[in-house]
Amino acid sequence: MKGNAARPNGMLAICILLLLSESPSHGYQLIDPLKLFGFDWNGPGPLYYELHKLNTAGLVHSTWEHGRGPARRVYEPTDAGRVALATYVRGASQAAEQLGHLLVKAEALVLASLHDDEKHGEIDACLFDGHRLVTRRTP
Repeated sequence: MKGNAARPNGMLAICILLLLSESPSHGYQLIDPLKLFGFDWNGPGPLYYELHKLNTAGLVHSTWEHGRGPARRVYEPTDAGRVALATYVRGASQAAEQLGHLLVKAEALVLASLHDDEKHGEIDACLFDGHRLVTRRTP
């Protein structure tokens, strides 16, 4: 998985529950859609580990699909998995709203201070590296 400091713990489980709510799937069918959420591995190991944890926790149920080729497990969310997804979505919506307010206020403060410093030629560049605001001042 490529690192993402902004991705909360448990995000993989929620993304899996979301995708399985759209359509029951086997693990390999989830790999490409999970890339849209920033999950990318060199192999399916982390995905199957998470599916196993969700199955053990009773949030997904698996059945064997027999057909052409080897039998495959098909996963779908349980009622408890759907409740967990709905609970997460409600909480995430509230957090997104709160984060939006914080970002609007922080952006206004940062931009106001940058404009003052830029007028005096003290700041060449300002960027957010994911953890802290980094400014580069002219000598």
